[in-house]
Amino acid sequence: GTEEPYRMFTSRAEYRILLRQDNADERLTPMAHELGLASDERMRTLDAKQSGVKELRKGLQQLSVTPDDASTLLEHAKSSPLKHAVRAQEILARPHVKLDNMVKHVPSVAALCDSVAPEVTEQVELQIKYEGYIAKEQEMADRLGKLDHLQIPSDMDFQRLTSLSYEGRQKLADRKPKTLGEASRISGVSPSDLSVLMVYLGR
Repeated sequence: GTEEPYRMFTSRAEYRILLRQDNADERLTPMAHELGLASDERMRTLDAKQSGVKELRKGLQQLSVTPDDASTLLEHAKSSPLKHAVRAQEILARPHVKLDNMVKHVPSVAALCDSVAPEVTEQVELQIKYEGYIAKEQEMADRLGKLDHLQIPSDMDFQRLTSLSYEGRQKLADRKPKTLGEASRISGVSPSDLSVLMVYLGR
């Protein structure tokens, strides 16, 4: 949210939960390959990773873990014990439960993760841990994309919209964007500011 490149912050990224370091290869490699900047081998490596992620997620969704199997794991993680068998994914979604510890203490999970590449297990764990947040931000991004051309009244007084951030009010009042899409591309206007604008615009 700054016009000075050397003062850019990741916290100012429009969708920082979607624009993560761990998924940079998934976001950028296809474009790089299309432009001739990434080799066919690099694309095959990415395809293999994505296939591995899909398979491991499917396995964790289907694998049932009993209270006895999970007792040592949950005790170490200081997490409440199971009352009945649940899917492995539900256990991994708990705070303080790590996939590498599940591999150590739950034999069925260890068998599932055997020979799985570290970058695959890392991606799967992050996706499961932050699934709700990722889905919410993706929904916001999709929603904003559909409303990119939503008109903003030329006489809108941004300074009176107290729900906007102080910086957002200043930047919007100065630039006077004509559409929501233009507003989203103004340095200093945050996703929460855009949500406020959508409410005021009846969307």
